[in-house]
Amino acid sequence: MCNYLLSTMCLALCVASITAAFSHPDLIAQRFRGGTVYRQAFEKHHQLMRDNSIYFNTTANTFQQLLNHSDANGPTFTQRYWIDHSAYNGSGLALLYINGEAPASSSPTGYGAQYGHSKGALMFTLENRYYGDSMPSPLTDFDSLSKYLSVDIALEDLRSFMTYAENSIIGKKMRWLIVGGSYSGALSAWFKQKYPNAVLAAWSSSGVVKAQFNFYDYDGHVGAVLPPVCREAIQNVLQIFEEMWDNTTLRPQLRAKFNIPDYFLKQDVSYMLADAAAGAVQYGMKWQLCDLIVPQNETDPLSQYNNMINFLWGVDFSSGCYYSTMCLANKSMSQFWPGAGYAWLYQTCSQMAYFQVGYSAGVRLADVSTDYFVQQCRGAFGPTIFPDVYAFNAKYGGLTPYASNVIALQGADDPWSTTGVRTSLGVNYPAVIADCEDCGHCGDLMTPSDTDPVSLQQQRVQIANYLDIWLSSQPSNYTMVLTGNFTFIRNDTVARDGILNAVQEDIRAAIDQSVIVTSVASGSLIVHFVLEINQLNSPIVNSNIATSAASSSWLSNTLVAFTSFGGSGGFEISSISPGNVPLPVAPAENAMCGTGCVVGIVIGTVAVVVLVVAVFNIVRKRRSAASDEPVNQERNTLLE
Repeated sequence: MCNYLLSTMCLALCVASITAAFSHPDLIAQRFRGGTVYRQAFEKHHQLMRDNSIYFNTTANTFQQLLNHSDANGPTFTQRYWIDHSAYNGSGLALLYINGEAPASSSPTGYGAQYGHSKGALMFTLENRYYGDSMPSPLTDFDSLSKYLSVDIALEDLRSFMTYAENSIIGKKMRWLIVGGSYSGALSAWFKQKYPNAVLAAWSSSGVVKAQFNFYDYDGHVGAVLPPVCREAIQNVLQIFEEMWDNTTLRPQLRAKFNIPDYFLKQDVSYMLADAAAGAVQYGMKWQLCDLIVPQNETDPLSQYNNMINFLWGVDFSSGCYYSTMCLANKSMSQFWPGAGYAWLYQTCSQMAYFQVGYSAGVRLADVSTDYFVQQCRGAFGPTIFPDVYAFNAKYGGLTPYASNVIALQGADDPWSTTGVRTSLGVNYPAVIADCEDCGHCGDLMTPSDTDPVSLQQQRVQIANYLDIWLSSQPSNYTMVLTGNFTFIRNDTVARDGILNAVQEDIRAAIDQSVIVTSVASGSLIVHFVLEINQLNSPIVNSNIATSAASSSWLSNTLVAFTSFGGSGGFEISSISPGNVPLPVAPAENAMCGTGCVVGIVIGTVAVVVLVVAVFNIVRKRRSAASDEPVNQERNTLLE
């Protein structure tokens, strides 16, 4: 057993004997990229790419993306993307990889690229706005951030890019698969919800779909998967830190030991120290972490812990801007913001929170509180910023997104998995967990290795099986007829759209989330809708349609819309059947014909008579000309 004191060589030898289930390096947050964890993941990933001859392209392309998607003629910004057509076989299949909360660098890599190549897909990577070089404005422009950085806008960017790719790069419509990990894993699921028929399937790796205000479960999960002796070693270090910090005489010694700048608050340091341990669990390195801090050095446990930080995360980790309230709030320090994930900080402060708060007997101290994070957000972005996670989850579904043909992937050790789908939501929204030691964040996207844990290998097999089925889905048309008085939508586009959206929401809930309503017609309401049928959902869809056709009680949103727009008398389901029943021609609003109506009829009749006479004269003249033609031909012959 190594003595864990000061020797970096000793640390390396200890860690080298352990095989880790690496996270994909692109999904390791920037603040965690300075040490051995990122270096090992990067080297392993690219070695496996070379061994498996998996091509990827590092040359960036750009296009002009709308700044505001509600203004088609408004200003644009330059957004980066990468394309890999090396395996494209004309299949009509395209894979879009959403790069996460960091700069992008290439076309898809890892298992995503391997699967895409096996299907002959054309593959793209899109860099999110405000990350990397896809910058609508400087990060210091808070007004622009508040207007143009949100989940909804990111989803609109993706849809806009698909349209651009089809129109300007490929020249035809494509069948799309969308892929992402972590935040982008959530985006892939939310995209399938917002645009259910724009993609055939979504691959949601460690997708953080539930916004969390007080994210107690993060530390709770870290503590639960760590061996008790390892967890106690971390807690002991934090206790010693607190005692030394509160002693103004010892505080300078503490700062010097961890290379902590003078402007760091106590909560900043507490957060950093706990995150150093939690990050190791998140990225599938908990046993490496434990080997570095257990057995604990009784003489100098802080130096031992600092050696662990430097080894795993790099010597600049403990002084990074990400953990400093003052740095994040100070525009004069903005040169350090990109590496601190500043855009991601804004998104958490404005929408999703994910505040990793501490609690008594937890991994991090209780002073890393809700108030700490709220004040940090307000210091950086102004006093009014606040993430309404309740409204956000109501819109996107929280742990039950309103989507289908989505596969949710989790790693058993990943503390973020508590914000993701861990229980299958139906045959077309399965949750598959890699239940293995050190199976962490986005491990399924990593380039496969023969030494991967069996559970991780089986997870990837299920990914391919589900995607194969969904990518072969076929659109099927259906018609639903509701008897009732819907004439009020005939000349009221607001009412018509409201009824359409309400009907769509009800059908998705009752029949299948892939439904999109394509048209409605008034009188009795005729609804045309399309859904994606595959071997998984076909029996269920048929059963749901039969059940739904028997009663209209499930059309609750439709009833609310019907009543609010002035409908009366209620409605009933007449039928739900395959195919498209032709939409009826709207009848006249009033069967009685007044003076204006009579005048119109007279004028119309006169016009028809005049037209008939004109046609008769034209036909007569043509026949006369045709009868003269032989005479003229004969005359011409004689003259010759």
